[in-house]
Parts: sequence; structure tokens; C-alpha cells
Amino acid sequence: MIKILVTFNSVDIFGPGIDLILQINNPKIKNDGKFFTDSNGIFEMERNLGKKLETSVFPTNLFFQIKDQNSKQVYFTNISQGVTSLA
Repeated sequence: MIKILVTFNSVDIFGPGIDLILQINNPKIKNDGKFFTDSNGIFEMERNLGKKLETSVFPTNLFFQIKDQNSKQVYFTNISQGVTSLA
């Protein structure tokens, strides 16, 4: 397990119109735009990267993951977020 701690020292994250984006790359996983999110914390749903990024952001409440035949990487969250895959 890898824990990621992100600290913002000079960014006013409470200002109007601020969106924070955390991009994590794993070149070992070839997921071809396919990723998985939870559906209201109940079950796993397969998602696919669409033609436009704006239509490929999906909500998650508990986890999201990318995987291929050999590897899987799961991210857990404690707040609702929008997630996508930029494969």
C-alpha cells in the first residue's frame, strides 16, 4: 500500500472557481481507457474514456481503480470526487 499526502501551502483552495486536479501515472498498467468506480459505495461499475474528457468524468464515493491482465491499482477516498482515466 502506498499512501499519498498532498499539501497545499500557497494555494487558496477555498477561493471561488478553484478546481484541484491530482494526476497519478502508472505506465505499467495498460487499461485502454477502461477504469472502475463504485456506485454509491455499493458495487463496482466499469467506465470507459469517451471522446471528450468533459463527458468522461464519473462520480465516486469510496474507490476507483485501473487494472489490466497483470496489475491493479486501487485508490480509496473519504469524500465524493469526480474521476477519469487519461489512458
